[in-house]
Parts: sequence; structure tokens; C-alpha cells
Amino acid sequence: MPMVLLRRSDLNAAIHALDIDICPLDIIDEALAALDHYAVQELTPILLTDRWELDERLTDFAARMRLIKRSPLTAETYAREANLFSRYLRSRGKDLATASEADFWSYRALRLQGPSTSRLQPNTWNKVCAALLELARYLKISCEELKWSTFRASYESDDRVRMICLADYLTFSRIGMGTAPRSPLRNVAFSEFLVTTGARCTESSLLLRYELPALRSFGTSFSVELGLSPQITKRRKARNILYSKRVCRDFIEPYINEERSNIVGKTLKRYFPSSIYREKDLPFQSRFIFFQRETPAKARIIAGSQVKSLIPFDRFTMEERTKLIEVQLEPGNRYRVVDVGALWLSEQGFALSRRAWEAAFAAACGRVLSKTGQEIHVVPHVLRHTFAVHQLNFQLRGLVEIRHKSRLLDRRGEVFDRLVGDPLRELQRRLGHRSIATTYKYLKFVEDNQELVDRAIREWDTVLS
Repeated sequence: MPMVLLRRSDLNAAIHALDIDICPLDIIDEALAALDHYAVQELTPILLTDRWELDERLTDFAARMRLIKRSPLTAETYAREANLFSRYLRSRGKDLATASEADFWSYRALRLQGPSTSRLQPNTWNKVCAALLELARYLKISCEELKWSTFRASYESDDRVRMICLADYLTFSRIGMGTAPRSPLRNVAFSEFLVTTGARCTESSLLLRYELPALRSFGTSFSVELGLSPQITKRRKARNILYSKRVCRDFIEPYINEERSNIVGKTLKRYFPSSIYREKDLPFQSRFIFFQRETPAKARIIAGSQVKSLIPFDRFTMEERTKLIEVQLEPGNRYRVVDVGALWLSEQGFALSRRAWEAAFAAACGRVLSKTGQEIHVVPHVLRHTFAVHQLNFQLRGLVEIRHKSRLLDRRGEVFDRLVGDPLRELQRRLGHRSIATTYKYLKFVEDNQELVDRAIREWDTVLS
């Protein structure tokens, strides 16, 4: 059964991008009208039968998940897993209306112990498990034993770290991302931002243009702290990352001033040809949120699906961030449309999704292979691991040198805590890990880590001898 994601921006883009014979305008208009009439939330999964008819039960489940789950990606994953389970039931001559607890357990056995083509690793199954438990609650199935503690799979903590060395990263960035046929500056800037901050792909892709400080904000500093909004971080917990002056100067600013500026110009010309509008005439008010920048950190909502008010940029939700359009007040109480709110833009002028970035990374790996014959496997999360390992390595080396010069390792009990504990806690804070135990896995991959600890202990002995 097919599943599609309901995106207003896709429908709007279709008016300009798709062949009229393939996607007639009247169908698009009806779809947009239905969105407004039924107040359907954007990015809601829509599930269809094999006959391309609406699967009402699965779509209703997906819509409920979209309401109770903060992230649209989570709702999409839950809907996809429910769809697979429904297909499994159909292969057994059943459907969701007749599903029982036994069906859930038999599906579990198939996915964990069945043929290799459908078998899942325990930690992967646990993600499926969360979706199926929600589905069971939605179906109101009487299941005394169908609960997380028994339905999940037992597994050891996943300490695997997928990273690449810095030489391979440079190859990936310069040859893979940097030779993209479209938006190479954007692609390289994004990969540099990930590998130097350790931010997650979703967090980075949802950044707004004005959330990144300008180059003049650095002064003589090599980096500044950049706050990530709780609206885009995992578990809604705000945190700060370090934003490099080099990355800002050499990558972000050139992208903003060249490629992004060009894309914004085309986008505004396409959607707002008049350029200047009266407030009541701002078009597509249900599709966009028009704002005026009042302070470096706050925006005043002029029109759109938000209440007219002064709101900090870090209060905008994931969905709202994809709809923001900046305007400036002109004489005569008119507004000039001047920019798009999102930082990272597609060729069509819309915020890039995580899936779009994953596709861009896969294409970059393909270009590296075709141009150099070298196989490099990089997804956005690999750059987060790469940052963590190398950052920890650099911090440990620097700390050893500092301790060596200042003779601060004065008690054996402080050697490990000062040498390893402090950098680990700093890394935990930057990565946003709930527990430092999650951060410990990177210690196994730090180059010469044991040599660093041994050197510190020898230094302790030297001080006391």
C-alpha cells in the first residue's frame, strides 16, 4: 500500500513544476481547498490501498500520531510501520479490524527470527516495537502481555560509532559535496557545519537564517556559542553548540551571499511577483507566515497561520520554520517581501528536509566513487560521530599539555577524572546526551588515548619522586 506525506509546499510547487497532463490544476486546487476546509495538519502521512483509495483506518492512526508526537518524522515512521504490519495481516487473510494479540507476537517472531530478508536487529526492532504498541492501543486490542517490557527485544547497548578520518572527510566534502551539479556551496557548508558542531541533521536543517550570528559577531574569537532552539532539539532540550568563525567566513557566508541569495530571488519572484503588498493583500496567507524582524532575536508576525504578535525566533515550531517569509515595512503601510526564513534552501526555495539531505549525501558518495574509485559511506549522522571522536581527541591532547605545563595532576585519584572526565562532560553537553554513559562510547575510538593516560600517570610519578 502506498504512503505519501501531505506537504502543502509540494502541492504548491506542483502548480509550477509538474506537467498539467500529469497533475491537473483542478486536482491541486481541490487538494489545497480540502487542506483548509478540514484543517489537516501539514506533514501528515496519508496511506492508500493498492487501488490508490484512501485507507481510512491507517490514515486516521497516522493523523493521531501526528497530533501526539512532536516530530513529523516520528509520525511518519509510526505510520510506515503500521502500514507494514497491515500488509503482513493481509498476507494471512486478516486485516486491522480482526487483528489480535497473537498476530502481534507472530509478527515479532517473523521480524526477529524469520528469513534474513525481513529479519531485524534487536535495537532496530525496538523502534518498530514502539510504533506497534501505539497501534495496538489505537485498535483497542485487549493485550495483557503486549507491553514494552515484554514486546521489546533484549540487546546490549549499541556502542558502535560510524565515523570517518579527517582525510576521508575532506575527500567527501571537496570532491563529493563540492562538485554537486546544483548548490555545491550549500552542500559543502552544511557538511562543514555538521562536522564542526556535532549537531544532528534535523536540528541543522531547521535552522533559520537569523539564528546564525553574522561574521562580525565573532570579533577576535575563533568561535561563538550558538543556541539551538528546544523546538528542534531532541527531547525539546535547548543546548549550545560552538560555531566556528572559519566555517562562518569560508562556507556559510559565501553560501548565503551567492547561492542562497540567487535562490531567494527566484523564489520571491515566482510566488510574490508584485514584490510590495498591502497587509490584507499578502497572498497565500494560510500557506506562509509573514514576519518582520524587530530585533536580532525576535520577529513580529504580520500575516499567516500565526497569531499576530512579537515572538522569539527560537519559539517557532518545526512546521512554522518551513513557512516563514520575511517582509519589510515600506511607506504607505505596505510590505516588501525580502527573504525566506529558512537557512538551507532547495532549488525551489523551500527548507530542505532530512530525507533531502540524506539523498544529497548519497549522491556525493557516488561522485567520490566515480571520480576517485574510493568507497566512502557517509550519512549526516556519521559527521556527528566524526565530530565527537576528533573533538574528544583534540581536547584530551590539549588537556595533557596544559596539565604537563602547570603540574596540576597532583593526586592519583584525579588523573582519570581531570584528564578524561572534564572533556567527556563538555562533549556530553555539546552533543545533548541525556546520560554521560552514551558519551563514553567515543573514548574507545580516541587515537592514542591509552598513551595519553599513561603519560599523565608518569607525570604524576615524576612530580612526587
